[in-house]
Amino acid sequence: MDRSVRLSGCNWYFCGPLFDHMEGRPDYGEFDDNLRDIADLWLELMDEFARVVKETENTIFSESIG
Repeated sequence: MDRSVRLSGCNWYFCGPLFDHMEGRPDYGEFDDNLRDIADLWLELMDEFARVVKETENTIFSESIG
């Protein structure tokens, strides 16, 4: 399936038999936990980035009218 029509969570290394095989491995739980931690940290990073951008925009705006 072409990448442009494939879901981002379903790609050649996370679909079908390989995914089933990975889930059955004892170390998959650790991998899944680590991946979840990375995703959570990425979301925190994006929230912080949005906060800093908004704060910077507010500072620039207030300085331009002040």
